[in-house]
Amino acid sequence: MLNDSVQKERPWLLHYPWQVAPACDYPSGNAARLLIGWAERSPGAKPGGYLCPAWNCVRLLRASRKFANALVGLGIGRGERVALVLPDCAQSFIAFFGTLMAGAIAVPLEAGTGPDAERETRRRLIETEAAAAVVYDSHLPAIAAAREGTFLRAIIATSKADGSPGTPAKLPAARLSELDPFARRRVSASGVERWSHLLRRFPDSPVFVQVDADRELAMIRYTRGTTGDAKGAMLTHANLIAGAVQVAAWRYAEEQAQLRYLAALPIARRSGDGVDGYCIAEAAAHPAAQPANRLGRMGMLGIPLPDTEARIVGEAGFAPLSPGEIGELIVRGPQIAAGYWRLPQASSAVFQDGWLRTGDMAVMDEDGFIALVDRKAEVFPRGGQTVYPRRVELELIRHPAVAAAVVVGIPKKQGETAIRAFVTLRRGCRTSVMQLRRWGLERLSEHEAPDEYEVCDRLPSKLKLREGQQ
Repeated sequence: MLNDSVQKERPWLLHYPWQVAPACDYPSGNAARLLIGWAERSPGAKPGGYLCPAWNCVRLLRASRKFANALVGLGIGRGERVALVLPDCAQSFIAFFGTLMAGAIAVPLEAGTGPDAERETRRRLIETEAAAAVVYDSHLPAIAAAREGTFLRAIIATSKADGSPGTPAKLPAARLSELDPFARRRVSASGVERWSHLLRRFPDSPVFVQVDADRELAMIRYTRGTTGDAKGAMLTHANLIAGAVQVAAWRYAEEQAQLRYLAALPIARRSGDGVDGYCIAEAAAHPAAQPANRLGRMGMLGIPLPDTEARIVGEAGFAPLSPGEIGELIVRGPQIAAGYWRLPQASSAVFQDGWLRTGDMAVMDEDGFIALVDRKAEVFPRGGQTVYPRRVELELIRHPAVAAAVVVGIPKKQGETAIRAFVTLRRGCRTSVMQLRRWGLERLSEHEAPDEYEVCDRLPSKLKLREGQQ
């Protein structure tokens, strides 16, 4: 039974399923123990998702140990960074946990294409001082060409053929050639290794570097950079273990919820762990999510997970606002990152007294359920009131012809702000600026209704609009 003080500070606990305790026990040590534990308890369990059905926990553990031994053999040591420039594939899972076993730090990076994406990847390699990179063949030429000026000592190239259990050498020659044209020869570049060669060369003997879980990093996960430069959130081994335990507790009815969480960790864009909730790069698990007892609420992010606190606060301090008031969402818990990689000023502005200032404007009701309102950086004043672009956008996309919308504030003379809306139309639909203007005036308050509309083929970036680049 919760006392009155706890109910007032954490009203969401009253809405926990009876199977979920408000606090959890967390083991210590290297986060790779999570995979080892699954292989020991349920050797035949399969994460599914992007992993082919042939991959079970034992096979994944053996392959991860081979990769860990390969890193050690390549001279990649404790605390060094290993970049994973990979799509969703078995190699990303294996390389991630093999990196942790070796005591190194995994850095998942989105495998984008084009000059901008390649420059961004090179920038991440330099700022993390990555000692090794695991790269899909489609990205190998760009990474190899950009290697000069980085700290890379090894590049490990892989392909679709490596995504199935067993060595490519066991595949029929025709199939081998189709899946992996590099499988029978080493890439002719200094320091480039083939994934299949490495895993054949090194044993699956146990590798398990003991770490200080609270202090040593397991991974650097980059934010999306939608409201500024992307930053690398530093997640410790303790963060990952806490996230795994919290997810297992929250999804108590799903036997393999934690295993799906492990499979989602290497994914740079952070999705697919089966939890419906509030996902941010700075947390190893959702700070808030819908409860699994079907008592969630439509349009809400959910309620805080075990051992997690959330508040809605004003511009200064940490005092919570009253239920229903809009403010910034701040959270704290064992899954929250230690800070941003080599950005002390940015870290001190966001990570304060154990709290993470999320930069999201939100509202909490009397029961502790949280609803997202907008990004703090995108909110702007107009006519003495606050405009929340997300609310305006949601109203505009209710128009039967509008597929998507972006709304920004445009500074005018004498400190005034005009609202400009960019919209794309549904296929086969037509509308006019006059009709859009009428729609906005009828459904939005005077200070929210856009002054200008532009129908475009593709929505512009909000960040670039604010910076005056588009």
